[in-house]
Amino acid sequence: MEIAGNKKIDPLKLYYTKEYYKDISAHEVIGFPKILLLQASSYCNFTCIMCRRRNHLPEREKTGLGEGNMSLRLVEKLVDECRGEKGFLGFHFAEYGEPLMNPEMMSIISSISKAGLNSQIVTNGYYLDDEMCRSLIEAGLSKIKISFQGATPEKYRFWRNNDHYDHVVRNVLNLVRIRDESRSRLFVQVGTSSCDDTEEDLYKFIEFWKDIVDHVYWNYTALLHIKDNSVIDSLKILRQAPKKTERCNDPFLRMTIVWNGMVTQCVSDEENFIGNLNKQTIKDIWNSREMNKNRKVILEKGNCLTHCEYCTSQPEETRSYTYRYE
Repeated sequence: MEIAGNKKIDPLKLYYTKEYYKDISAHEVIGFPKILLLQASSYCNFTCIMCRRRNHLPEREKTGLGEGNMSLRLVEKLVDECRGEKGFLGFHFAEYGEPLMNPEMMSIISSISKAGLNSQIVTNGYYLDDEMCRSLIEAGLSKIKISFQGATPEKYRFWRNNDHYDHVVRNVLNLVRIRDESRSRLFVQVGTSSCDDTEEDLYKFIEFWKDIVDHVYWNYTALLHIKDNSVIDSLKILRQAPKKTERCNDPFLRMTIVWNGMVTQCVSDEENFIGNLNKQTIKDIWNSREMNKNRKVILEKGNCLTHCEYCTSQPEETRSYTYRYE
């Protein structure tokens, strides 16, 4: 991780920039994924209205995937396979569950850090008490993103289906304080997706966080997967993430791994498995017939795999990754 004076540089910034896609052409497949997207835990302490986890719960029943936490042993195996891979950016823990519910999370992060690799957690921020903050820093976490939903306590209450907005704000402020006191290199990011916030409220959200955390952003809420849900019929929807029309880059750039080591077609899919990392290597699956079949479909027919119909992209206005110190 680079640091220019007191100004921190996102260790995974490349993942969000156009440069990230520069190695991809219509007929080129890189030899190793740029990033591993892992489901540290399939459990979550929130029941957010817009979250696709609600859709995945019956799928998990049907496929037998069930619920669980990713094991330290599996992550250690993946770490060994990622050592020395040129162009590999790191481990990204998200995937429709709360990573901090995994009891082995600190050991998982530590194993990645000791190997000289980057790790990122996306969290709802509820569990970031003093002990958790210090443990994450001591384990060597590279980056943490705290996700809100809605720019105000009122919008958050509706979408998150709870009243924890102020609690999470206090936790993030405390995390930054502990990070700074310990002189940690942890990169702290805050973001929210928005459907019915006013422009004024979004501006206030950004203004509040921009001089506290290392990066703050907002984007559009994805609603295609709940478009028939009566709970949003009465909303005044001001913005929503549009259906993805550009060719999907996921099969060419990153690998999605659910809690038990199974590899899925993409980030939005928990039904179609194309490999098992308990029995195979990352390279075996990355270069497998199943992966190449999906790539061929995307290249020749566009986004027509399972769940593609619900996949969204972000408008250009929300894609800015400009930092306050640049």
